[in-house]
Amino acid sequence: MGNIKKKQTYKEKLKSERLYKKKLIKKGNQLFKEVCFKLYGNKCELTGGNYRLSVHHYYPRGLYGYLVYEPLNGIVLAFPPHFAHHHRGDPRIHEQIRAKRGEKWWTALQEKVQDKPHQGYKTTQWLEEQIAKLKKILE
Repeated sequence: MGNIKKKQTYKEKLKSERLYKKKLIKKGNQLFKEVCFKLYGNKCELTGGNYRLSVHHYYPRGLYGYLVYEPLNGIVLAFPPHFAHHHRGDPRIHEQIRAKRGEKWWTALQEKVQDKPHQGYKTTQWLEEQIAKLKKILE
């Protein structure tokens, strides 16, 4: 008799769904970084340095959320060029990335940009699918 589950209220259900989604986003972000480091190495793609490396999104997450976990959109950058791009608005950073990665990369990335999903993204199902794709790359 002690194993009877209490039915969740709507508010409790929303809270647990938000927490699960938050957990998925955190996992996706971590896997995305791991994938980018695996694919592009543990050094800055522009300077070759390894000072405070981070993964930059060529197309911003806020405007292109459906590309947030797309490895082609991830660029390994050291702090100086990443800072220069985000805080000084230096457009040369993206120009240098495009020149270094080449036209084949650019064409493939443009195809991903054009392939915007018709259904909503950032749903728990979408996040689970992205995480599965990232895990597969890491295998």
